[in-house]
Amino acid sequence: MKKIILQGDIKLEVCEAPKGVKEIFAGEEYTLAVGEQTGHSHIVRVKDKPLGVKVFKNAEGQLFVHLEGIGTLTHEGTGTEHGTHKLAPEWYRVGGGQSSVIGEKEYDYFNLESRRVID
Repeated sequence: MKKIILQGDIKLEVCEAPKGVKEIFAGEEYTLAVGEQTGHSHIVRVKDKPLGVKVFKNAEGQLFVHLEGIGTLTHEGTGTEHGTHKLAPEWYRVGGGQSSVIGEKEYDYFNLESRRVID
């Protein structure tokens, strides 16, 4: 069974080292998403290593994060309703496909249609 970490609309799934990816970031912290309405942030951080967070992207735009030390996934900004998750030094696939966020939808019963919700 795969290990999945959820924090609000962010999903991290432990995975094997991906092939055919390009490194796009190396540093101590990386912002995975910023709330469009509230300005809150979901940040992956490894404090004990200056280049402990590495972010990669494949040809389809899928993001992967590799932590080279024990890290955290924090929710910062408009409250701490999501709490902080401790992360093991592993590879993580971000989101469930092309996006780093989970595609939340709502159903409009008056117009008989569903639409994507963006916070």
